[in-house]
Amino acid sequence: MKASPIAVYTDYDELDITPGRQLLESHGWTVRVLGTRDSREILEGAQDADALMVGYARIDADLIRALPRLKIIALLSMGVDNVDVDAATDSRVWVANVPGVATREVAAHALALALNLCRQVSSFGSGVRQGQWSLLSSALPKGLHETRVGVLGYGKIGRAFGALAAAVFDKVLAYDPLVTELTDKERAAGMVKSLEVV
Repeated sequence: MKASPIAVYTDYDELDITPGRQLLESHGWTVRVLGTRDSREILEGAQDADALMVGYARIDADLIRALPRLKIIALLSMGVDNVDVDAATDSRVWVANVPGVATREVAAHALALALNLCRQVSSFGSGVRQGQWSLLSSALPKGLHETRVGVLGYGKIGRAFGALAAAVFDKVLAYDPLVTELTDKERAAGMVKSLEVV
């Protein structure tokens, strides 16, 4: 009888891995959860793994070569910078990611940070908690309707941020040497009035 393939989750932080685990198990996989980024613990716990399900653990060439059954490293996010892709390719191990998985969340977080910076929310909040009400009557922040925001890198996240920021700021300026114009969707949404690619 053929043994079932084995998938090992190295680390997953706050991510709910239940759906992925159930899907793998329903297709005959044995699933093991290590919950670590430590390479020694991964090596020990994944020695018989066919698949590594990786959050942010560093998967280097030595670790890849030390896992003889490994066929795929599946990242739980978009980035692949924590995996030695060249070493995986040399070892005939696939590397898979999830493009766009957190694009909107990262863009929304960037907007929250920009709004905090522009409106000085942290400073004013801290001052009020310390009873320093004079901060509120001192130099008030400039209105968002007269504030420009810049975006360095206008890929998926930059575009998502631009779309959110265009509704709040006077103008969104984006720089990306690989992008020369707005998409038809951005033009149709009226962003052409508030967004320039410089």
